[in-house]
Amino acid sequence: KNMPARFLLPLIDQKAASSEEVMVQLQELGSRLSRLRLARGIRQEEAAVRAGISRRTVVTIEQGSPSVAIG
Repeated sequence: KNMPARFLLPLIDQKAASSEEVMVQLQELGSRLSRLRLARGIRQEEAAVRAGISRRTVVTIEQGSPSVAIG
């Protein structure tokens, strides 16, 4: 079953006042994604295949790095 998007939201607030706020939001998003993945017993490799991205990108997203661009 797919996780409803509301569990991933709020995503990054495009009106964030500072880059520090954005960094906090990115880390919270990455942490949330990691917790949800682990709760479902999904390895990073499997999550990467399902998402059509590399395992390294999954790691980077879960770490909250601002260097990831998706889309």
